[in-house]
Amino acid sequence: MSFSSLIAPQGQGAPCPEERLKEAIGCYSEALKLKPAYAEAHYNLGCALSEGEELESASACYRRALHLRPHYPEAHNNLGAALRQLGRPGEAIASLRQAIALRPGYAEAHNMLGLALRDLGFLDEALASYRQAVHLNPAFAEAHNNLGILLRADGQIEAAADSYRRALDLKPEFAEAAANLGNTLKEMGQMDAALSCYRQELQAAALNLHGIGAWVEECVNLLSIECQPAIFRSEEELSRMRNRIEQVLAGLAQRLEDTDPQKMGERAVMRRAATKITGFYIAYHQQNDRPLMERLSTVLTQLLGILNTPPAHRPGGRHRIRLGIASHFLRNHNAANWAYGWLSHLPKADYEFFTYCFQSESDDLSRRFAALGTHRTLRFDPMAFETVVNVMRADDLDFLMLPDVGMTSVSRILSLHRIARTQFTAWGHPVTTGSTQMDFFLSSDLMEPEGAQAHYSERLLRLPNLALYLDPCQQGLAEPAPRLREDRILYGCLQSLFKYLPRYDDLFPRIALEVPKALFVFLEGKPSYMTAVLRERLQGAFRRFGLDADRFVLFLPRRSSEDFNRLMRSMDVVVDSLGWSGGNTSLAAVRDALPLATMPGDFMRGRHTSAILQRMQADEFVAASIDEYINKLIALGNDTDYRRYCSTTLRDRGQALYEDNIFITALDDFLRHDPC
Repeated sequence: MSFSSLIAPQGQGAPCPEERLKEAIGCYSEALKLKPAYAEAHYNLGCALSEGEELESASACYRRALHLRPHYPEAHNNLGAALRQLGRPGEAIASLRQAIALRPGYAEAHNMLGLALRDLGFLDEALASYRQAVHLNPAFAEAHNNLGILLRADGQIEAAADSYRRALDLKPEFAEAAANLGNTLKEMGQMDAALSCYRQELQAAALNLHGIGAWVEECVNLLSIECQPAIFRSEEELSRMRNRIEQVLAGLAQRLEDTDPQKMGERAVMRRAATKITGFYIAYHQQNDRPLMERLSTVLTQLLGILNTPPAHRPGGRHRIRLGIASHFLRNHNAANWAYGWLSHLPKADYEFFTYCFQSESDDLSRRFAALGTHRTLRFDPMAFETVVNVMRADDLDFLMLPDVGMTSVSRILSLHRIARTQFTAWGHPVTTGSTQMDFFLSSDLMEPEGAQAHYSERLLRLPNLALYLDPCQQGLAEPAPRLREDRILYGCLQSLFKYLPRYDDLFPRIALEVPKALFVFLEGKPSYMTAVLRERLQGAFRRFGLDADRFVLFLPRRSSEDFNRLMRSMDVVVDSLGWSGGNTSLAAVRDALPLATMPGDFMRGRHTSAILQRMQADEFVAASIDEYINKLIALGNDTDYRRYCSTTLRDRGQALYEDNIFITALDDFLRHDPC
């Protein structure tokens, strides 16, 4: 009897799957006592052990089956699958290629080979394997889903959506495919369609685990937070959306207070929804997010069933401070690249560093992070995140730094757990976490306004100056890009489009009225619908001033980091985005002595550029009002000498930003005194 037939459902009153799995393992073990050279029994025992996630034992069974029957493609395939799950994709690939050599038309092996190749970053080969799998078996829903994942990663969004739809046509209860289609439609700006897919996913999850789906609609409401627009057509739309988020969270909080979900299916639905939440775009409303983030953190903690215990006291006799940093972005990415300067300049003899990353993408900076100390690349499964949390807890950290809470759902989930004795975040995503488990927000004294503690659920620590350690960099690492228009004054508006709120749209036509040669250069948004929304808004703003936006506004395709820097060096003036100012972009502008001005906002995230200029004693380019800001940008556009003066000032005073050992001393002092 085959393994699949032995554990198949037997009707009402039959044993549960766990009992049938134990029965299967017992039956095959007994069979092998009677006939040790029975290859199929070794194989079937391996299948049962794999089902029970006893992967090492399963692998041994598959190897015994192959020793007895070397030309056994199913055993090669399943051995490959088990090895992949054990984190040994190279060995898995060898087994899977053996299976395919024995049976070239083996669609399941081609699909599994694609997964293993993807694990190692061989994306083109993985794509070819998935295509071969669906060619051999057009009704293979899992292979269509996997093909969609790679197509989306390759930027082929429409093709990815088609693959997910095909998977769902074949298997409507396929929760993962529904989730992937929802994520893709959200990226395309089709928010209502995305929510419909998430509803299908949650209904499938409840059904598959014998739940009744009582929490599906509440969880769909929660997911509507993630499906809010990234960019708004009007201030009224922004206000409506924020009110909607507040209502959703209040409703969920009340439901959780009134009802304790018990069924496994209900818990699965809640976990699937809660582990998608980042809250990323909420910060771009540019309001005090503390009450909303506190409510969000409370709701997510309850939905996920997280139980935290107080941190243990630090063991006596340990002299080195254990400091961990965890991020999806431990590489050259704005979310966490600045954190390397923090850690690498602390006195190494006094610290043990632990770095935790949740994806395999690697570059020079990721390798430097890893070289700081103990490095772990962890697979973060949203449905079993406790595994990662327990690995991190076992390292017995004194401090855990989560540099970018809100950039990913991983960072959001980790922020809800007590992992280290003291936990802090910083300006990778510069807004409060709202979590009771995060003790400190480490910020820049120059970036914070008076009374800023009211913006944070964490205790705010204002570190000196910019709270950055920046290495001096050579000027002019690459030539500027060719000028877009020799006859125009190029105003670089090169921030992410969701930083631009409708309340500031009139800034651009007001400048254009006084600088007729102005050309405002933006980069297209991702998702692409952002570009359409901002273009429409700017057309309306220019019309209000009797101007044609098409004469003054240019959207360029997105580009690589190097080409972005070359483009920025070709600008005459850099326009800082108000409310959420430039950080890395402004530092790059100062590095290249590009004329710029700013106006500080109400929150730290709107004060990066003003702090940079203040640190350089270049406050004269910091405006106190919107009118003054516009006038400074007009002057920079019209007056060549003033542009030259601004550029010279930034070049002469830029050294003040670099090698800030005062900040490092303050950071070291904070860590040594273990304030919690």
